[in-house]
Amino acid sequence: MRNKIKIIIFSIDFLKSGFVHYINTIKEGVNVQLNQTLAEISELEKNTYYVESYINISDISKIREKQDVDVAIIGENAYRYGTLKGKIFSIEKGVFTSQTPE
Repeated sequence: MRNKIKIIIFSIDFLKSGFVHYINTIKEGVNVQLNQTLAEISELEKNTYYVESYINISDISKIREKQDVDVAIIGENAYRYGTLKGKIFSIEKGVFTSQTPE
């Protein structure tokens, strides 16, 4: 018995130009719900994004303003999808404490 490979190619028209940064994988035979997000587009007009991040107090001495960085997103496979290239714009001087219930 031979295995068959079925390739389906389709196109989707969007109302704006940009970069597709999120695609919800839909398999054949799965129902799509009304208003379900299938893909999202980031507009490339500005091409400037800011990431606000928590840095552990033990690591704060390892970074400085204007330093080049690679930002990995928790929950995404950095080996597969890569990282975001950027530069540290500013470092807040305040202290943030995180409390967890005991």
